[in-house]
This record gives sequence, C-alpha cells and structure tokens, in this order.
Amino acid sequence: MFEASDPLSDAIDRCYAAFAAVARPRRLAASPMRDAGVIIRTLTAAPLKMLTSEHVGPYSFWAITAVGSERDYRHFLPRILELSVRDPQWPGAEPEVTAAKLNLAGWRTWPSDQQEAVRRFLNAAFLSAIDRHPEQSGCAESWFCALATVREPIADAIDRWGSMGTLNSALQIAALIIANAQDLNRHAELRTGFWEVVDQPARREIGLWLTADDTRRALGLAAERASDDDLFCLFDPALGALTIGA
Repeated sequence: MFEASDPLSDAIDRCYAAFAAVARPRRLAASPMRDAGVIIRTLTAAPLKMLTSEHVGPYSFWAITAVGSERDYRHFLPRILELSVRDPQWPGAEPEVTAAKLNLAGWRTWPSDQQEAVRRFLNAAFLSAIDRHPEQSGCAESWFCALATVREPIADAIDRWGSMGTLNSALQIAALIIANAQDLNRHAELRTGFWEVVDQPARREIGLWLTADDTRRALGLAAERASDDDLFCLFDPALGALTIGA
C-alpha cells in the first residue's frame, strides 16, 4: 500500500465529485450464483468514502458481469478507484481488471465530466506508479496496461514514461522488460497475461519502444546511478534481455 501523491489525491477527489449525482442503488440484480441481498447490504454498510476493501472487493470483481448494472458500478466506482491505489488487497483490484470493467460499462458514452475524471485518475495513478521503486509499489506495468486497455493514446504514456528521467522510472522500465522478455524477443511486442486484450498496434508500439536503441542507452545511463541490488536484480537482467533480442 502507498499514500497517494497530491495529483493522484486530486484525481480521486474529482472522481467523487463527477459521480456524486449517481444514486446509490437500493437493490442489485445478480446471477443465481451470487446473493444480491448480502452484496447490497455489504455495499451500503457505510457511507461510500468509508467503505473498505472488504466491502467493495467482491462486488468490484463481479460487477456488471454477474452483479448489478453499469449505473450501479458508476456509483461505487470512485471508492473502487481510490482503494485500488490505497489498499489493493482483493482479487480484482488489479488496474487491468478495472480497465476491462470500464470498457464493459461503456465509459466513453458517459457524461464528459465522468469520462475526464476517469481519464485523469488513470493517468495520475500511472505517473505515480512509474516514479516509485518496483519494490515499493510493484511494477508500473499494471497501470500502463490499464491505459492501453481503455485505449488511451499509448504514445502519450510512452512519452511521459520515457521523458521522466528519474532512477525509479528507469527501474520500472527495466521491470517491464524483464516481465515480458520472452514476448519481446520472440515477437517484439507484449502478448501474454492482460496484454492479450490490448489492441495489437498498441502492443507493437510498446515493443518498439522497449527494444529501441534509445531505451537501451537510457537504461545503461541510469544503471550507472543504481545501487548494487538494483543493478543486479533489474538493470543487468533487462539489458541482458535486450541484448539477446538485438
């Protein structure tokens, strides 16, 4: 868990404001495999901003596909988004899962202020993640993949990541390369896991960026500033993977 940065906190506040008019559901439709009564009682056990990961976790995983409508989901979305960065301890808290739910809910047909709030949050979460050490916040790949999943311009995300210039952002690039080394070497794109649902042009654009000479040079320069542990665990394996694919 990590505390949200100021831009991320602001993005969360904007989500609450944008979705404030979406009424809390009184009941939920659900598949026969889910107890809708228990779920709605859990979700209404506290005010929205006071709900915990235990309250929203199961619902966020089942939302729309097995429980409730897209309108129901919009009411709870601000809290789901906030907990996805403050306390992501439940199955389905993964940014890629949330991105898939947003697509399923047709988020690009929502009112413009709600679309902008979602877009602002995803980008703020991504920027926060890439500037944190992988051991502190996990791999930024999840938020990167989420942006690609909702079809935000991937070139913009690549530019922001590549131009950040911090040691942590370089470490996060190294972690991304290591996690996808096999796909990069075989196909020059990302293919496995949640990347399977991302449009192929975006996957290829990412692959070209990660295997480019400029990326190799940037990682090599960052490695000169790294600790021995980061050099051994992240930079050396990433640069080695890129050399194999060269």
